[in-house]
Amino acid sequence: MFRFQSYYLLLLVISLMFLLIARLRQRVDDVLFGDLRRGSYVPKTLRQRLLFIPPCLLYFALLLLIIAIARPQDGRDEYRVRHDGIAIAFCLDKSDSMKAVDFQIDGKRVDSLEAAKQTFRDFVVDNGKKLTGRPDDMIAVLAFGGYVDTCCPLTSDHQTLISLLDSIQLPQPLFDNRNQVMRLFLRAYICY
Repeated sequence: MFRFQSYYLLLLVISLMFLLIARLRQRVDDVLFGDLRRGSYVPKTLRQRLLFIPPCLLYFALLLLIIAIARPQDGRDEYRVRHDGIAIAFCLDKSDSMKAVDFQIDGKRVDSLEAAKQTFRDFVVDNGKKLTGRPDDMIAVLAFGGYVDTCCPLTSDHQTLISLLDSIQLPQPLFDNRNQVMRLFLRAYICY
C-alpha cells in the first residue's frame, strides 16, 4: 500500500507552492513602446519559442520537492514482530583439563572442548535432534582458561556465533629455540 508519512507537511507545502505561483503570475511586464503593431511582423527566435520551458521546469521541481518532503512509503503490510527471548552467556573452559579425550560424538572419540562445542551447537541451532534451538534468544560466548576472553558479545546472529565458536582452540605450549616447552610464571602483586 502506498502512503505519505507527512500529510500535514504535504498540505502546507502545496499551499505555499500555490502562493508562489500566484505571486509569479501577478508580475506585470512594462511596455516600452506605445505601438505594438510593429513587433507583430518580427519572426520569433528559438529563444522566444523555448521561453516556456524554465517555468515548467520550476513547477516540476517544486512538485518533486513536495513529494519528497511528504516522505512517500510503499509496503505490503504493516505488522510488528515481537518475540520473547532471553539473554544467555555461554562460558567455555579452554584450559588444559579440556584436552581429556573422554567423549564420543557419532562414534568418534573427541576431547572435552569439542564435546562442549557440539552440545552448544545443538543447543543454539535447530538441527532436528533432541534440542529445538534458540531462535529468539541473544547469546554471548565467553572463553576462559587463565583469563576471560569475550569471543562474541550478545547477538541474535547465531550463524556468526557458531563460526566464532569454531575459532576457539586450546592454548598451545610455547617452545624455545632448543625445542623445550617454555614455562611462564606470573606473579600478581596486590597493592593496598
